[in-house]
Amino acid sequence: MATILLVEDEPLIRSLYLTVLKQCSYELLSAAEEQEALGIIRRKLPELILLDLLIPSLKTPDVPEPFHNPVGFNILREVQVLRKRARAGHKLRVVVLSNLDSDEHRARARELGAEDYWVKSALNPRDLPERLQALLG
Repeated sequence: MATILLVEDEPLIRSLYLTVLKQCSYELLSAAEEQEALGIIRRKLPELILLDLLIPSLKTPDVPEPFHNPVGFNILREVQVLRKRARAGHKLRVVVLSNLDSDEHRARARELGAEDYWVKSALNPRDLPERLQALLG
């Protein structure tokens, strides 16, 4: 059974996605901020991370997040390091799931190893199981 980590800070959106994903046979984990997500990723090495780029960081909670360098990119950088240490055959995939819909963000996410980039406002949550099945097989 594949493990999926959903990194989403908006409780309503997180709940919606988790409700839809519970219909599938995945182990589901969730995190609402950067440090929580990194802790889960390091401990569990999920097969797939669904990553919102605009999540809070407990390191600098009072500092507004810059749109040109959202906190989610820090997680992508850490995943690059962890991929090198993962056991043979283990894929640590990341799909960005964000409302930042710019070519710059898409390109940066790909450079940092994101496998795909889905724009939340263009995604029907009911389509998630089918998309994940295509990714994870």
